[in-house]
Amino acid sequence: VGEPFRLTVKKTDNTANVVSVVASGTDTLDGGTAPLRLRVQQGGARLDSDIDPSPDNWVSQSFGLAVGDATPVGAEMWFAGTTPPPGWLVENGALLSRAIYPDLWAHANASGMLVTEANWQNGPTNRASFSNGDGSTTFRLPDLTTDGLFIRAQPATAPNFGRRQEDAFQAFQMVNSLDSSLKLTNNGLEGLGASPTSAPGAGRVHVTNGAAVPLNSLIPGEYNGNGTPRTASETRPKNAGRLPIIKAFSVPVDSKSIDVTALAAQVATARRRLLTVTDTLVMVLPSGYARYHIDFDKVLASVSGAHLFLQVSSDGGATWATGAAYKSTRIATGTNSPSGVSAANSDATTAITLGADMGSAGPQYAWKGGIGLSALVTAGASSGLIVQFSAAGLSNGGYLTTNHGSGWYAAAAVNAVRIIASSGTLTGTAVLYGEP
Repeated sequence: VGEPFRLTVKKTDNTANVVSVVASGTDTLDGGTAPLRLRVQQGGARLDSDIDPSPDNWVSQSFGLAVGDATPVGAEMWFAGTTPPPGWLVENGALLSRAIYPDLWAHANASGMLVTEANWQNGPTNRASFSNGDGSTTFRLPDLTTDGLFIRAQPATAPNFGRRQEDAFQAFQMVNSLDSSLKLTNNGLEGLGASPTSAPGAGRVHVTNGAAVPLNSLIPGEYNGNGTPRTASETRPKNAGRLPIIKAFSVPVDSKSIDVTALAAQVATARRRLLTVTDTLVMVLPSGYARYHIDFDKVLASVSGAHLFLQVSSDGGATWATGAAYKSTRIATGTNSPSGVSAANSDATTAITLGADMGSAGPQYAWKGGIGLSALVTAGASSGLIVQFSAAGLSNGGYLTTNHGSGWYAAAAVNAVRIIASSGTLTGTAVLYGEP
């Protein structure tokens, strides 16, 4: 076929799997060796090689990827719901695949919070960190859900950055204003001497042989009108529960934070959808669409003077309609016509002519254009195809020509089309889209 080549890669499922595209051998991708990763359903890239001899540099043009989602992978937030949004995971200590979440694994390595799996499992201290999993294919998320952890600020230079701390109660003492030797501390009552006696005030607490009396046997009570103290099995401030989540990968989000992946599913019936990219110029029209559009490019004839035809099929391309069932009209403008304009009309022909007298002296003679296809409905049933087209290129002799026209095929329902030459063969690329 010759260069340049065009290749389209698209991720079709909505799982967390990642499609990685890498250049082969000594070829490069966008000037380098880094892979192109596709994570979003219907997200993909068109890859075009250069026309120089090998090695090739493939230039990518992405579609269906994240727009406006600038939240970095590894960012944390509290989520008001039980299920995280697309692209986010609950920080519950789950094991993840490094291959499926390569960006989050890269973040874990650079976070300063990556420990071995053995250290992660050895008590709670390291469980607010990432672990290296099995050491080769997995890694583990931090666990913030077990025991309901709060987050505190730390400088990046902290020696135990990101590590968990258990709860604690700061040491204290309350000194009697009349006798400073009488002290109530977190260890009990102190300073009452060696003989049995009692502390001043109501609710006397007895001390024997100078030993402090532990306070865990005391019952909290109301004091000075401040209400009954609230007690529990833990020390905590007033709080409200939220779900701790971490950004794992990017998904399409618009400027109003709407999930475009979900939105695309809702409006799929109102938008053009990429169906096929082909170098054979043969396209099957899948059901479920009322209109189709074809973009063709770099179409080159093997012989000079060939015409560019569109033919249809009613059996998926097994056979092609060649009888006199087509009707077409075409207006052409060209630099080789004295008036600059010519017209061609046919009420019965074997194909719809998109352009005439193609040149074949090299890639500079390649043609490009667009074709719109709609179902022809008669008596409430689909029984054919209406075609609108435009095509341009250099004709035989090197003259620039542009064609605009329409046509139809009414003999039967159509489910495949092809672009062919009236003689010889064609090379080129065609992209098929479907619309509801």
